[in-house]
Amino acid sequence: MFYFKFKEYKDKTQTNSGFSLLEVIVTLGILVTIIFSVSNLMRSTFDVKVSLSQKNKVTGKLNRVMQKIHSDIAQTFFISSKDHVRNLLGSQRSIFKIEKQSKGDFLGFTYMGHMAKKEHSPESELSYVVYKLEPSKENEGRMDLFRGELPRIPSSDYTFKTDPAMKLFARDIASFEVRPWNGSDWSKSGWDTSFGDTQDKLPHMVQIILSSWSEDFIPDSYDEEESFVYLSTITYIPSAIEFKELKIRNTSFNWKL
Repeated sequence: MFYFKFKEYKDKTQTNSGFSLLEVIVTLGILVTIIFSVSNLMRSTFDVKVSLSQKNKVTGKLNRVMQKIHSDIAQTFFISSKDHVRNLLGSQRSIFKIEKQSKGDFLGFTYMGHMAKKEHSPESELSYVVYKLEPSKENEGRMDLFRGELPRIPSSDYTFKTDPAMKLFARDIASFEVRPWNGSDWSKSGWDTSFGDTQDKLPHMVQIILSSWSEDFIPDSYDEEESFVYLSTITYIPSAIEFKELKIRNTSFNWKL
């Protein structure tokens, strides 16, 4: 008779051991550190992207504002007070004035770029335009740039002491500075063709400096130390070459309007 003895086979590769508590804690700590680092990196990237997008938006706005001011100044016309024929026996019909003010420069001048809003409107291309900063009516602590324009050349009894109807031109303009070229340097003082050392003279060049807040207005978040976006350009005035005659002649001038 044969007897078979069976022995239990045990796989030595199988163990009942697992992760220790210390290993789990270390692993979780590493995962939390990685997630926190990636989160901060993504947040920083997003903040930079938003900041650049906002700055580009403000810069684009300033470029559009600057382009209009540059175009207006380039079309400045001025007639000497000694030219009694064009000035109707000495009455002042044109002016170029820069007045320094604490809240921003005042700029007023006669120019040849007025565009009638309606076809066949009895409006002249010769007009008087004014730029100046005024406190914002909507956002306390901010300034807005206003622009005013007469529909035609000032009449013979107009004294240029009153501004035309002013309209909102650009919001959130922190500073507006105009520096005329005095022959040797950019002057930080004013300019007035009606009297003083600059009487009957136009600056050959004008430097325009604009700045705006780098962020849109948020209530109760005004900070004096917040960053600004600056833009500067130089405008050349062709009619400043000659004072007795306008460089750009136009036979449609009607000085009796």
